[in-house]
Amino acid sequence: REGLFISHKVSNEEQSVHRADVRRAVKAQIAALGCGYLDMVSIHSPLTDKSRRHETYAALLELRDAGFVKSVGVCNYGLGPLNEIFDSGLDLPSVNQLELSPFNTHADIVAWCKSRGISLSCGAWSKLSGVDGPADQWAIVADMAMKKGMTKAQILARWSLQKGYVCVP
Repeated sequence: REGLFISHKVSNEEQSVHRADVRRAVKAQIAALGCGYLDMVSIHSPLTDKSRRHETYAALLELRDAGFVKSVGVCNYGLGPLNEIFDSGLDLPSVNQLELSPFNTHADIVAWCKSRGISLSCGAWSKLSGVDGPADQWAIVADMAMKKGMTKAQILARWSLQKGYVCVP
C-alpha cells in the first residue's frame, strides 16, 4: 500500500451541508477500495453553493485529522472559492488541480496559491493532447515537438514540470 498514491474526488452530488454524509461517502470509498486510507481527497468542483463547499471541505479536514485521509485538495477552484476557505480560517488545501497550459495560465490563481504554499496540479491532459485543444496554438506546440523529437503532450508535460506544477500525464 505504501507504494501507491490513491486519491478520490468528491463529486458535486457527494458534496453536502451534512458533514456526516461526506465522511460516510469517503469512508465507503475507502472500504470499497480496501486500502485503509486515501492519500488525497479533493473536491472535484466548486460549482455548488457556498455552504455545501464549506461543509464538504470541513468534513474532509475532519477525515484528515482522524487519519482516513492524508491530504485534502480542491479542483478547478478560482479565487472566489479559494478565498472562502481562506476567510473561514480552515486549513488551506494541499493542492489545487486546474487546467493549466501555456494557453490557459490562470496567472492570478497560480500566484494566489503559490503565495500560500498550495501546490498546483495540471489537469485536463486529454483536452491538451486531443483534437479539441487550442487550435491556434497547436501549430507552435507541434513545431516545437517536431524539432525536439517529442509529442505535443510531452512538450506540455515538460512545460508543467518547469513551472513547478504537479504533473500526472
